[in-house]
Amino acid sequence: MRKNLYFVPLFTAIFLALGVPAVGCHFSHPDDQAAVYKVLDQHKLASVEVSQDRFSGVITLRGVVVSAASKDQAEELVRQAAPGYTVKNQLQVQSNG
Repeated sequence: MRKNLYFVPLFTAIFLALGVPAVGCHFSHPDDQAAVYKVLDQHKLASVEVSQDRFSGVITLRGVVVSAASKDQAEELVRQAAPGYTVKNQLQVQSNG
């Protein structure tokens, strides 16, 4: 009987670790990913990969673009399409070599 008592704290800890964060969980930022992809597509930047973290409010851009101007343009378009988000621009400029 005493052996089973050791499992109670273990199961309680697992429940709290897995169950409690999901209860009452809400995002602090709106879902703007579709709007971001749309504006990038409209400006011929469809190759840009977008990931959105709605908890921390960060949109990350990845991929390869043809110029530094395209990299800057993508970042500015995302700032306009997703106000309130921080943009982390990890785009690479295609080398001509």
